[in-house]
Amino acid sequence: MDKEAIEKIEKAGKIAQEIVKYAHDIIKPGVKLIDIAWKVDDKILELGAKPAFPLNLSINEIAAH
Repeated sequence: MDKEAIEKIEKAGKIAQEIVKYAHDIIKPGVKLIDIAWKVDDKILELGAKPAFPLNLSINEIAAH
């Protein structure tokens, strides 16, 4: 793997870590899932990345596929 690819992977990892922290801050009782999804998508763009696919959220351990 070349240096540029490694740097991109490291950047993506740092952004993912920041997004997880951000999500913990905005997820509160009563906040609509759609509002969380929009805010997380906006934050990803703000940090200079682009989501690979739309954000999917679930209120429990069951997710649609």
